[in-house]
Amino acid sequence: APVHCPWDSKGAVMRRLQNQVTDNVQMIDGIKLSLDEERWTLIRPDPDRPLFHVTAEAGNDEEAEELLAEYSLLVEELIQQRA
Repeated sequence: APVHCPWDSKGAVMRRLQNQVTDNVQMIDGIKLSLDEERWTLIRPDPDRPLFHVTAEAGNDEEAEELLAEYSLLVEELIQQRA
C-alpha cells in the first residue's frame, strides 16, 4: 500500500521507524519486520516518488490486511510528527 510522504520527511521517518521497531528487523531495501514465522511487514521508501510502500504477508489475507493497515497508519503517524 502506498503512503504519501513529502521528500524532505522520508529520512526522518525512516530513522523514527528504525528507533521504534528494534526487534527482528532487517534493513535491506527498507525496514522489514519479522513478526513471527508467517507474518512480516516491509516498509520501503520509493526512490522516485514521494511515498513509502508498505507490504505485509501473513497466514491469511485478513491478517495481512490488518498488518498493512496497522503499519500504514504507523508510517502516517510518523510523517505527521515530522510536519
